[in-house]
Amino acid sequence: MGQINFQQKREFGEKIGVVLQFYKENFVHYAINFAILTLPIWLFIGFLAYYFIENNFEHLTALFRYNFNSGKALTLIAPLYLMLLVFFSYTSAVTYTYFLLYEKKGEKQFNLSELLGATLSALSKLLVANTIFTLLVFLFIALITAFVATIGGLMLGFLMLPLGIFSIIYGIRVSLYPVILLKEEKGIFSALTRSISLTKGYWWETFGIMLVLGIIAMIISQFVTTIFSFLGLEMFNAESLLGKSFNFTATLMLSYILSQFIISILTSMLSIGGIFVQYAALTADKEGAGLKDQVEKLGKTPDNDKDEEDF
Repeated sequence: MGQINFQQKREFGEKIGVVLQFYKENFVHYAINFAILTLPIWLFIGFLAYYFIENNFEHLTALFRYNFNSGKALTLIAPLYLMLLVFFSYTSAVTYTYFLLYEKKGEKQFNLSELLGATLSALSKLLVANTIFTLLVFLFIALITAFVATIGGLMLGFLMLPLGIFSIIYGIRVSLYPVILLKEEKGIFSALTRSISLTKGYWWETFGIMLVLGIIAMIISQFVTTIFSFLGLEMFNAESLLGKSFNFTATLMLSYILSQFIISILTSMLSIGGIFVQYAALTADKEGAGLKDQVEKLGKTPDNDKDEEDF
């Protein structure tokens, strides 16, 4: 199979099809590289999480019951968030970098060391961007919380719906910023504003792509979880920690980490692939990026192009 050209205008269904085609043609190569680069991190995070939960079980239980009176419970949020931020920035950097190297070098024309080097370079950018972006979200939430506290808790219920709608709208509008940040090497706020500009007029399409691929990823995740349950491997989540008879063990944590690792391998290409394909298609549609790239690669002029097939 030839290399997929992302930089061209496509309709909604075609974009979904391109992501699934890329998944089919490159999954084995991607999965091997992704596993080598991320499995040690998954296991390390699992070890830290086990130690973290084991030594703070009562405080975490209080936190999951929305009991914020314990100062200890509140201090757990910062290190837990930092750990997850670094982890998910790294794993997403691997996938974004895979797509970028594929586009730059061709189908499977790069090795593990190249992918690792590009991933580490991308990680610093994504980590800083994700940190700033999340802090802005937290600041917004803090301001809303302070506002609600001054006017009464009953107003919170009335604010939840518009806040939820606002979050979805602007979450979709800025969803392309990681690709812009890494491929165009723009600053964080420039990447955010460019993402908003590119998705203007294409919000519903972008939302639809993420929704369809998200549903496929959800089905895959549920299938993996069901298989683990069928094999007798107990799973856990925040609700499990609230159970009185819940027995937290190292084996339980290991089975959970392995299941999430497998889910990550199977679904990360879908979610990030949708973002990448939509970015490429919108730049081709709005700016003719694909045509410019082809002209630069071919190095043709109108004079020597007369007797050749028009691209």
